[in-house]
Amino acid sequence: MGIDGLWKLVQTAADEQRSFTEIATSEGFKNRPALRAYALGVDASIWIHEIQQSFVIGHAQAGTNPELRTLLYRLARLLAVSASVVFVFDGPGRPAFKRGRNVVPADHWLVTDFKDMATAFGFDIHQAPGEAEAELAKMNELGIIDAILTEDSDVFVFGARTVIRSSTYKDNKKKVSVWTSSAILRHSDIKLSLGGLMLIALLVGGDYDGNGLPGCGVGIAHALARYYLGDELRMGIETLNRADLPMFMDAWRRKLRTTLKEDPSGILGRRYPKLAAAIPNTFPNLTIVNLYMRPLTSDFDDMDVAPQLRFPDVAKLARLCEAHFQWGNKTGILRMFRSNLWSGIILRTLLEKVIANDCGECDKVLNALLEFRIKKTFPRSVSVLELWPGTINRVVGSALLGVRVVDPESVQKELQASAHFKVNIPTVILSEACPTQLALMPSASRRSTGSGPLWLRRISGSNTTIQVIDLTKDDD
Repeated sequence: MGIDGLWKLVQTAADEQRSFTEIATSEGFKNRPALRAYALGVDASIWIHEIQQSFVIGHAQAGTNPELRTLLYRLARLLAVSASVVFVFDGPGRPAFKRGRNVVPADHWLVTDFKDMATAFGFDIHQAPGEAEAELAKMNELGIIDAILTEDSDVFVFGARTVIRSSTYKDNKKKVSVWTSSAILRHSDIKLSLGGLMLIALLVGGDYDGNGLPGCGVGIAHALARYYLGDELRMGIETLNRADLPMFMDAWRRKLRTTLKEDPSGILGRRYPKLAAAIPNTFPNLTIVNLYMRPLTSDFDDMDVAPQLRFPDVAKLARLCEAHFQWGNKTGILRMFRSNLWSGIILRTLLEKVIANDCGECDKVLNALLEFRIKKTFPRSVSVLELWPGTINRVVGSALLGVRVVDPESVQKELQASAHFKVNIPTVILSEACPTQLALMPSASRRSTGSGPLWLRRISGSNTTIQVIDLTKDDD
């Protein structure tokens, strides 16, 4: 999707040193004190495409509603980081023709369920008037969101400031690839401005024109961009009136042809007289230029679309699971929640407590689906976070319609089952959520942005608890 070869071209400018948990904690929780979260915009159409493509083969063997199941797990992954998320969907004004094909105006069948599930997780949804990637780029430019998660490289041409490549985000603990427009401009091997990126899209071909200039690959296009031809084109179209534009375009095309024929500064590495002669007097198509330079986007001055940090609606999630999945009885849902949602709910509970502390509302009643308290009962002064899942279990039980058969004995076994697993919660969040209780935590366990592995264990007894143990201190 997007411009052929652009991801590879800008690869060396990527920051690949941090996981998404680290990014969200350092740039969101720590550096956004008013929000306490990293504002992330997600291109919903990219997720839909990726999810659908993964089941092109073997769909019949993938179980009930595999696309929605995959979406559920993806959303649960985002819940477990300090991020406020907005999913942006394509709107009715998106171009009707892309990559040589007519765009079907009707929404994809997954869109309605996608929106229902995303809002149940507490995430925001927003419909663009036109293309989602153009809307996201503008939101990023205006500072409404900190970054864009997408696989569509067109987002760079629309002016995105910070982009996380969707295909590199597989796990909250693994490093992701992050690009900034400033890094792409400054990198000695790339040096691409917004005008240069647009020129590459026009020459190589993108979503609006799959052909570009026949015979012009990304290497040639990159060299031409470094002659500042893209910047000149963009400046001329932005500043000149309609009467003066034809003369400017004629002069610009002559310069483009001359550059290909003579390579005056040696940037191309050789001359391309045949390619120069093949440039038509209609290049570039100004309709396509305008789609890149003046895309249809919202007037954000009159809108409040900044994503907010919200708590998931567990009852709604339980009902959605019951409706869509074969395993959606009480036992299956409780098991899935324990394996995939509890870490996110714990984190959101702690974040809510931090925000309450920030506002001087330390005694505020929170969403206590997993009630907790801090205590030091283990050897070596290990801090223990005890949680009671009884509330979340009751919410799930009361929300279900009972349309799927469930064995009462299996429910009881799930409620009493021993559950040993780990969840990563940044120590800085735990420390700020419970500053008094953790005042004596050993300094080795209080790293500034790192994620300390936390061990969760269910304790038997009438008041079932979970102990979350900070294991970041040295085992001495």
